[in-house]
Amino acid sequence: MGYRCNFHCKHCLIADKESKELSLTEIRLLRKLLASQNFDSLLFVGGEPTLYISTINKVLEGFVKGPKTIVAITTNGHFAASESSARETLKKINGLNYVQVSYDNYHKKFIRLSNIHNLYQASKSLGMG
Repeated sequence: MGYRCNFHCKHCLIADKESKELSLTEIRLLRKLLASQNFDSLLFVGGEPTLYISTINKVLEGFVKGPKTIVAITTNGHFAASESSARETLKKINGLNYVQVSYDNYHKKFIRLSNIHNLYQASKSLGMG
């Protein structure tokens, strides 16, 4: 959705990229593409996708998800200081049913392991993979 991220990891390939938002034209094109394709999964990455919840929801507007379609994000989990804050953030993304976490030796400088636990518990309580 964009390159913006709240971390500045040494290994990041997009850290120095210009952080611009998708235009309305680009959002419309993505919606048209989603409507014309048959796919099993849709993964939102970034930057940090939770910094683009509004844009993600605009892209997904009118999107009809099949019963087995996976709508996923890959996140750094910055928003998961508590299980309830994680749950509230995840619930804001329309149709989200799967969460991946990017956490390694580089990320642990910016985030506590407890955030990952909170994110796991929130995802589980919401029935997400």
